[in-house]
Amino acid sequence: MALRVGILLAAGQSRRMGQFKQLLPWQVGQAESPMVAVAFDAIASVCDAMIVVVGHRADHVVEALQPRTFSRVDSDGRQPMLASVHAGLRKARDFELEAVWLHPADHPHVAPHTLHEMLAYAAKHQGRAVIPEFRGTGGHPVLIPEQHIESLLAWTGDGGLRAFWREHPELMMRLEVEDPSTVRDYDRPEDLQTRIPE
Repeated sequence: MALRVGILLAAGQSRRMGQFKQLLPWQVGQAESPMVAVAFDAIASVCDAMIVVVGHRADHVVEALQPRTFSRVDSDGRQPMLASVHAGLRKARDFELEAVWLHPADHPHVAPHTLHEMLAYAAKHQGRAVIPEFRGTGGHPVLIPEQHIESLLAWTGDGGLRAFWREHPELMMRLEVEDPSTVRDYDRPEDLQTRIPE
């Protein structure tokens, strides 16, 4: 059976934040979890398996995700995010794939209805990646069909995946969603002042 595999990108050093954001405490309802764990849980419900790409303070990130089940992939957190994307995609090829969900660890929230809207949209536009868009801005997670993985692995251009989609618009579709969390990452200390509540 072909699987949908989640790839959580958690290798970065959080230089702009000034503290290691993957482990920042994050309120979810009445509980508190590390940001990386909240981001993991945000997409895990629509994934048959999970891959976590780690780099900086890798063992701490892995510990913060316990007791969740996932495949660990090590990458260099000093490199651009594309290196982590490639590491995760290479691991994903170990699975019999239908598609991958690509999601950064600094996007802790995604509404469940958004994920299901993306799946339904992908079913209508088979062979296309689906990128959620909120008020004209593209966000995460990105749902990528298996047939595009080799092209993405071959991509080494400047600008990461955004540049890839710009050069290959025929491979993707944007889906307008009413979900601001899809475009809310947390890069700097001031971003934490405007958290989207769970």
